[in-house]
Amino acid sequence: NKFSPKRELPEIEMASSKSEAGYILEARIPFSLLRVTPTEGIKMGFDLAVNDQDSGNPKAERQSRDAWNDQLQKGWFSPAHFGTLILGK
Repeated sequence: NKFSPKRELPEIEMASSKSEAGYILEARIPFSLLRVTPTEGIKMGFDLAVNDQDSGNPKAERQSRDAWNDQLQKGWFSPAHFGTLILGK
């Protein structure tokens, strides 16, 4: 696993693979970890960001960053920058 959170969260499963268009990232996060009961129509603050930093040096600057909602790059310290995720069936 190339991902290394600052604390161990064995309940979260992650995978990545290359595709013709780039790559695919998958994550499985139990609702119990989020302290949410999954209900159709429930709204939750959510964002997803991807950092591109290929040097292998964790202190090097990233080449690029993209996010689902937080284009100001402030979601890491304030959920006010999250988007809204609405659960379906």
